[in-house]
Amino acid sequence: MKPTHANMFMIDWKTRPARDMQAAFRKEGVEIGRSWAIWPTVSRIAVGSAEEMKTFCTTLGKIIA
Repeated sequence: MKPTHANMFMIDWKTRPARDMQAAFRKEGVEIGRSWAIWPTVSRIAVGSAEEMKTFCTTLGKIIA
């Protein structure tokens, strides 16, 4: 198996529509990736700088709390 060099990951929110999660992040000033009709609960998250990922994690904690 070859190592990957992807700069993104996918999150399956399970019970939350990805569009709703995208809107919740946007409300907090954080943009996340789009969703697809075939995966309505999955979002694509681009990996950013350490500071951007810290902001993402903090915002995620706030949204799911």
